[in-house]
Amino acid sequence: MTYCSDDLLNSNFYIIVVPTPIDSKNKPDLSCLFSATETIARKLKKEDIVVYESTVYPGVTKELCIPLLERVS
Repeated sequence: MTYCSDDLLNSNFYIIVVPTPIDSKNKPDLSCLFSATETIARKLKKEDIVVYESTVYPGVTKELCIPLLERVS
C-alpha cells in the first residue's frame, strides 16, 4: 500500500526513498520503487524535481523510472 498525503499537492520537490530487497536469486525487487514512482507521477507538475535515494543497479533511474514518470504524469 502506498501512502500519499494531501501535502503532495503543494510540493514541487520529491525524494523517493524505498527498500530494494533482493530475492533468493539475487534479483532486486523494484515493486516499491515503481509504486512510489507512480504515486509521485500522478502529482507531478511542470518543473517539479524527483530524487531517488534507493540502492538500485545502474540504469534503473534512467531506463525504468524516468519513462514511468513520463508515462504516468
